[in-house]
Formats: sequence, structure tokens, C-alpha cells
Amino acid sequence: MAGQNEVDAGIEEEKGRRMNKKLLFGIMVIVMAVVAGWLLLGYPAEVVEYGGSEDIARYQVEAISAWQDGKEQVIAPEDPKYVAMERILIPALHKLNLQARCVFSEADIQEIKQNDRVIELILKEPANITISQWIEPEERYHIPIDERGYRILENVKTALFILEDNQDRGLEAHILVGHEAEGRTGYTCWAIQPEGGTELDKTWIEQIEKTLTSGSEDFCGWSTYGNCSSDSDCITGGCSGQVCQSKYEETVITTCEWRDCFDAGKYGLGCRCIDGKCQWSETEPAK
Repeated sequence: MAGQNEVDAGIEEEKGRRMNKKLLFGIMVIVMAVVAGWLLLGYPAEVVEYGGSEDIARYQVEAISAWQDGKEQVIAPEDPKYVAMERILIPALHKLNLQARCVFSEADIQEIKQNDRVIELILKEPANITISQWIEPEERYHIPIDERGYRILENVKTALFILEDNQDRGLEAHILVGHEAEGRTGYTCWAIQPEGGTELDKTWIEQIEKTLTSGSEDFCGWSTYGNCSSDSDCITGGCSGQVCQSKYEETVITTCEWRDCFDAGKYGLGCRCIDGKCQWSETEPAK
């Protein structure tokens, strides 16, 4: 009888071990499912850097103009400033992450161009542009997003980059994005706000101002403003070495031609890491 009790106890103990294993396995499956769902749906993936040569090539620019005192200065495609402006404007659009509450009619847009200092970018065809605003899962049912949860601005045809707000509308450092639909253009108002900051990013304004004030005989290379932590992260690219880029970016490919204004050494410039971005900058004086 005692032997039978020991057998029964052993069977029950084995059943208990099996139940515990099944329970533990079930808990692990549930935890893995929850974590996977959190990663895929509820947690923003790392922001993908935009603005490389391939990305910019996807958007065929029709025209770039500078507006000041009601006068339009068209920047010709053969002007070295044209490519430099493309390299500033397209990445700025991708970095948009803060939407302002403002509505503009076509009459408002014309008034802005007549009174403020702005850069106008016009694309040949409307484009869908992914920006850096991550959308919460519960809001995605009515907002276009990419596979990572970042917002897509649809049918973008034009954009106004506000350099100076002379009408005190609070628009300085804002970008008005024109969406084309059914032959009409409606505008949304955006800005770039650095992570953890409260002020609007104005580095793109500084880059534009520097480009606009450069003379025809000035250095005509350009920078990708790729991420870096030191000068060693920055390399030259392009067939003539006219591009300053991050070594972490895809190699920039350009047409093979030589112009005197590509010679960075002639202008005392080096491909350096400035404020975490690779760009042409004056070389440090010898000590």
C-alpha cells in the first residue's frame, strides 16, 4: 500500500512539473507577443536620415526662387547655388516634425511672397514626402504613414521657406507646404523642432543665407550635412571631390567635370564635422 502511494505521488509530481513547464512556456509566448507588438506598433523606430543624393534625385525640382521686397529672383539650374539650395530644401522638408495651426488661402500666399523674405520650391510633379513626425498608433487610421509610423505629406507640389516674417505673423522659420488636389493647392504650416528643445530649428535658414550671399567666384562645392561626431567621420565625395559627406552615408555620385570653384584648398576650406554635421568649413589655423 505504501509502495502504491509513492507511485501515485510520483505521478502527481510529474504532472505538476509538466503543468509548470506549459505555464512557463505560455507566459513566455505572451511576453514575446506583447514585446513584438510594442516594437512594431507602439514604439518609434530610429529616424531614417533623408537628403542623400538618391533621395534628392527622386524629387524633380521645377524651379527655385528667392522672394524679397515683392521681387522674385529665379535661381537658374546652371547656377552653382541651385544644387546647393536643393541640398538644403529637400532635407529640410524631410525633417519637418511640428505642425502649426494656420490656414492660408492663395491670396495669403501671394501676400507673404510680396512682403516677407521667402524661398519658393516648386516640384515638377506632386510627390509624397515622408517627414519626421511619428504618429501614435491610435491616430494612424486617418493620417497617412509609412511602414515605420512616420507621417507622409501627400501630393506636395510647392513649399515656401520663410526666412523673415516682416508681417509679424509668427511665421519665421516655418515652412508652408502646398498640396495639390483637383487642380487646386492648399497649404499646411510646419516647422522643425529639435528633440528635447523648445525653440524652432533655424540652421536651414543660416545655410540658405550663406548660399545666397556667396558670389559667383566663391567655392561651389556642397555638403550633405550627414551625421558625424568628429572630423574623421567626414569625407569628400563626387568625381571632383566637391562634396563633403559623412562616411556613414552612401557615396555621392556626380557627373565628372572640373571647375576651379571645386578646389576647397584654394578657398581655405576643409570637410569638417561642425555641430554634428559634415560640411565645408574654414580649416583651423595652424598652431
